[in-house]
Amino acid sequence: MEINKVYQMDNLEFMRSLELSKDGFEGFDLIIADPPYYKVVKEDWDNQWENEQEYINWCISWINEAVRILKPNGSIVVWGQLGEKFITFAGLLWEIQKQIPSLHRKNVVTVKRTKGQGTNTNFMSNREEFVWYVKDKKNYIFNKQYTTEAKQQYGYKGNKTKPNFKVAGNVWSDIIYPWFGSKVEKYVNTAQKPLQSCDRIIDALSNENDLVYIPFGGSGSEIVSCINNNRNWIATEISKVYIDDIITPRIISKQHDKILVLINYKIIEVSKKYLTTALRLLFALPTKAID
Repeated sequence: MEINKVYQMDNLEFMRSLELSKDGFEGFDLIIADPPYYKVVKEDWDNQWENEQEYINWCISWINEAVRILKPNGSIVVWGQLGEKFITFAGLLWEIQKQIPSLHRKNVVTVKRTKGQGTNTNFMSNREEFVWYVKDKKNYIFNKQYTTEAKQQYGYKGNKTKPNFKVAGNVWSDIIYPWFGSKVEKYVNTAQKPLQSCDRIIDALSNENDLVYIPFGGSGSEIVSCINNNRNWIATEISKVYIDDIITPRIISKQHDKILVLINYKIIEVSKKYLTTALRLLFALPTKAID
């Protein structure tokens, strides 16, 4: 099995092909699933089931396989949405609790969308959720996270608080979603997850060099985030169009941010922003010699 690769195939077929303890494969440290939500958007991939129960049964099938190939201390993240029209996710969570007792729910996180669906007859729908599951309630990876929201600088007794930003809870209101004309992140897909949320999830629930599986490659955000955060990854995506037109260009663009430096006959990959510092340290050159 080759890592850091997108496989064009159905994720259930791919997962069933994996055998633990074969060819060095011991399971995934983290699985991030952003599946179709079921009749939330008009694309064919979100409307391929006859009814809600058929969709939920399909989800239970791939989640069962995901649990099988997850390491004992691994985590699974499943995205969904709740609201007036979007209640299927609640039904899925109930079925997971009943049918997959080996998964333990650690939290449900609500992410506030930058833009929402406006209405004059209801509160605007501008939220998404993900559920974080673990196999072992006492043995799992979690790295504390902080938001981009400034924290009150003085605590209860007037002492200055550290750090300067609020701890991330289970409601994220500091995430900026990509949209048409977005300057923060290029918009590529209707179901695109912000890199900011992907980075936080991956940094919180895995460590550097861990192996992350992305069952639904989609817009490629989780893949880019894995590259950003020095995680190994494998993704599956059934659509060749998505792979060729969206995911691959994003990976190539990200790889262009790195440069190969030949030093002492060895190739060392260094991020551009660290290149000057690396050269100074290696050759003990003064600032002006490089600048």
